[in-house]
Amino acid sequence: MLAFVQIRFSAHGGNEPNAFEAAMCAQPQVLSCHKITGDADYLLQVVATSLDAYSDFVENVLRQMPGVASIHSSLALREVKAGSRLPV
Repeated sequence: MLAFVQIRFSAHGGNEPNAFEAAMCAQPQVLSCHKITGDADYLLQVVATSLDAYSDFVENVLRQMPGVASIHSSLALREVKAGSRLPV
């Protein structure tokens, strides 16, 4: 399964965002991690073998990160288009 996860921090100072970025880089189930503008601070693309495995990731990894104020998940129902090549 594929989840798009918006992460919002309670504060933007300190070392929490840097520690978060390093932790996400070390997680094999995190396909991508983007620092973004808007309501959230980060957007993750996360894969999991099941809903239970995704729940474990949220509880044991994301909720344990200092400074994380909210986690909003959107689960992909069907992939319509995917690509990684830039149009030339």
